[in-house]
Amino acid sequence: MICTNNFEGYLVTRNPNIKAGEILDINTDGVIIKAGGGRPTVINAYALSDSFTINFVSEDKGSKQDQARGSKENYSINLIKVTVFGNRGLEKEVFAHAVSGVGG
Repeated sequence: MICTNNFEGYLVTRNPNIKAGEILDINTDGVIIKAGGGRPTVINAYALSDSFTINFVSEDKGSKQDQARGSKENYSINLIKVTVFGNRGLEKEVFAHAVSGVGG
């Protein structure tokens, strides 16, 4: 049984195109995704911000290791601010449409 109750904060997503106010779900890998018209969702979650990307670049400038590697490695992570609330493990159907008044 899922029992998250109330949470507000930043979570990881693979989708850089989620917009504030969209209904969200959590996939089997624990990553935030848009709730679609597919399987029922058991998570009550809404996007409070648009998703955004933070890019990281290797700081080994001029080191022998960096020169041997040739090019710098870039890393990035997509985050989104969400609210998760009132979850008791009950399934409900979620339809893919905007929810007015949430997160806007």
